[in-house]
Amino acid sequence: MAEKRQYAHLAERMGVVAAENATGRELRDDRSVVPMGVYTHPEVAWVGLTEQQARERSGRVRVLRRAYRNSTAALACGRTEGQLKILADSRTAEVRGALWIGPHATDMIHELALAMRQGISLERICEVIHAHPTFQEAVHEALEPWITRGARRRPEP
Repeated sequence: MAEKRQYAHLAERMGVVAAENATGRELRDDRSVVPMGVYTHPEVAWVGLTEQQARERSGRVRVLRRAYRNSTAALACGRTEGQLKILADSRTAEVRGALWIGPHATDMIHELALAMRQGISLERICEVIHAHPTFQEAVHEALEPWITRGARRRPEP
C-alpha cells in the first residue's frame, strides 16, 4: 500500500525498515502510530485515531482533556492557548489517540505515541512522575479524572 502522508520522520523510518528487510531481517512497522504536527502558532500535534474513528471502531472511548490555561508552565510563560486531548479505551485503558494544541505540542506528543506503540495503559502513565512546572505535565494532569475514579480499580465496561 502506498503511503500518502509525506513526513520526513515517516520516510526515514520506512527507509530503515526497507534496509533492514533487504539485509535479511523481517521487520514490520505499525504506521497507525505516527506522530504528526503542524508548525503554526499555536503548534498542533496528533497521533493515532481521532475521536470519531475511535468511537466507530469500539464505541468505548474515554476522552480526557487538559486546557493550557490551567497549566502552571503555560501561565508562567504567558502562553495559555491550547489544550491536550487524550482518547483511551474505557475498558482496557489503552491510549487510542491524542491531539495536542499549544506551545511545544510537536515536541511532547511522543510520550503518548510511545504509550500507544507499547500498549501502555493510563494506569502505567499515571505512575510516571512528570516534572513541575512543565508543559509535559499536561499528560498527568489530563489523567486526573482517571486517577480520582480509582486508577488501580478495573476500568469501567
